[in-house]
Amino acid sequence: MQALLTIAKTILPVSILLKNPGNLRYATTRTMVHKPVVWFGEIPTWVHPTPQRTHKLPEIDGVTAVTYISTTNSQIDGEFLKKWKTDFETKDDVFNKEFLKTIVIEHTAGKNFKIGDEAQGILKAWGSQLVVSEAESSESLPSGPYFFTADAAHQAWRLYEDTNAAFVLSLTAKDGDQSTYNPLEVSGVFGPRLAIAVPSKLYFTPTAEKPLAGVRIAVKDIYDLKGTHTAASNRSFREYSGIRNNTAPAIARLIELGCIIVGKTKTTSFADKELPPCDWIEEFCPFNPRADGFQIPGGSSTGSGVAVAAYPWLDIGIGSDTSASIRAPAANNGIFGYRPSYGVLSLDNVVSFCIYYDTAAFVARNINQVSSFASQWYKLDKPKFKKPSKLLYVPKWLKNAKGESPAPEVDEIFENFVQKLEGYLGMKRTMVDVEERWEKADPSSKGISFEDYFRCTYEHVQGPFSYKYQSEWTKEYAKQHGKAPWLPPCVTNRWPYVHEITDDQFNEGLARSKVYEDWWDKDILEAQTGEAPAMMVDRWSWGTPQYRDTRRDPPNTGRNYGYHKSFSSTFGANPELVFPIGQYQFFSRVSQRKEWLPISATIIFPKGHDAMMLEFMREFLGNSSIGLKGEVLTGPTAFPVGEPDMIKPDWKL
Repeated sequence: MQALLTIAKTILPVSILLKNPGNLRYATTRTMVHKPVVWFGEIPTWVHPTPQRTHKLPEIDGVTAVTYISTTNSQIDGEFLKKWKTDFETKDDVFNKEFLKTIVIEHTAGKNFKIGDEAQGILKAWGSQLVVSEAESSESLPSGPYFFTADAAHQAWRLYEDTNAAFVLSLTAKDGDQSTYNPLEVSGVFGPRLAIAVPSKLYFTPTAEKPLAGVRIAVKDIYDLKGTHTAASNRSFREYSGIRNNTAPAIARLIELGCIIVGKTKTTSFADKELPPCDWIEEFCPFNPRADGFQIPGGSSTGSGVAVAAYPWLDIGIGSDTSASIRAPAANNGIFGYRPSYGVLSLDNVVSFCIYYDTAAFVARNINQVSSFASQWYKLDKPKFKKPSKLLYVPKWLKNAKGESPAPEVDEIFENFVQKLEGYLGMKRTMVDVEERWEKADPSSKGISFEDYFRCTYEHVQGPFSYKYQSEWTKEYAKQHGKAPWLPPCVTNRWPYVHEITDDQFNEGLARSKVYEDWWDKDILEAQTGEAPAMMVDRWSWGTPQYRDTRRDPPNTGRNYGYHKSFSSTFGANPELVFPIGQYQFFSRVSQRKEWLPISATIIFPKGHDAMMLEFMREFLGNSSIGLKGEVLTGPTAFPVGEPDMIKPDWKL
């Protein structure tokens, strides 16, 4: 029996019946695992310390990788074995051939259970040793890869290296309790880069109660998770806030839906504006995986954006969006970024940049993920309409501040996309001049131009809110530690002029935001007619490289910077989806060859029409006759291309 339950080179008889199945029982207590990480060649796999069940199998020596199969079949034939092996290899990234060396089959067939001759031949060809056990009850472990010790069955979690420096913390649920989290004990196996642990996908089956069971997510480090710190990329704030005793309701909902949190991702300081190389001071800016790997990764949800674009083992990156915090990383990293209608989720226990505009947002790699995940997280109802009544298009938004288009090739990609959208809708675009429409409607009833009316709106709301938020905790920190905390320039650069903003100006800013929201919803997006509303399409990407080593002006030093098109959803409280539509080739001064930059578009629907927008885009991008892709790759290119031609560089070091 000893030889049959350990890994050996010789092929032994393949059928053994455990004499005492009553020794198998389920448990949630923690047991000591003497070998927490098992290396299969260059692949490290973590032995989760919490046993899924306990048993008495003294024949097992140490930690043994096994494939566990639970079945109600009375006979195992060759087709059965080949099918589950194919399923395991196709669906799971934790399972590998090393788990085939010992196979445990648990059945409910009693004495009628048999292993067919063909199946025995297959097991012999695989080099597998077989342990057969009759199940004690109808309850069983999910089939999949495990580690067995002499007294317990433990889950197998694969360890991946955070090569793009997207994570600030690698996490696992404490003792299997999804309400409390701990830093991963073996997060240092790769040296300077964090190890992120992911469980086998075979352990999870979506149900009505847990429709997102097994979905792997990473959470931006502004959301509280019970048992962990929330640092918001500031060491003093981490010290001040301590271990959090509660989980943000928005994240608690995802846990209830079945999501698996694998870690916390980096953010800019307090989700504010920071760009490499100079602004990121207490954390190191993550590396955008696209193109030459040296492009800026975007806004404050940068860590989540980079992780989803770089790592195929991660499904969803949770972030936030105020004025572009999820949309910019989505565009820069060539993935899908979704900002929902304002107010659909509680933002309690979240570090806020500006509560009047903040939303709980996320990034993903395909439109089906976006649609299904958003529907569950935001509790979306079925849409009332299938298609919009109009396709709105703002020509002025396609030009930069100088009235120029930096890359005509990108214009062509976007124009081609809009034409496909027109064809699918069966309508031509409606040109919109936002400023002209404002002045014609005069929603302020004061005759003030669009530019003047919104010249200071954003800074008059966000500035005082940020100052109050920061000053409250910094005063408490000073009392506790006898010194002031360090704050980044993105915060302190605002303070000289924030003091000049009066309460009346702050309240006026809020009022103007509301005026915009009502006007935008009614006059532009036509959402209050009882008929299908309009949708707006715009280009997000300029198509020019933005190298991360280029020095830029200090953040947040300007004033009266007015309205930016990214404020359309910020002020309008609209849902907005940023997504890649193509890629543009350029010569990189870093790699000294041609590389590909993702090109992204964005669509906007009226507030509350999230479900309509997502269902429409899912069908549009999923229509194969249109020739667009609803899914992107991880790594240097968002879409498949041939290897870029290597151009011989003129090295001048």
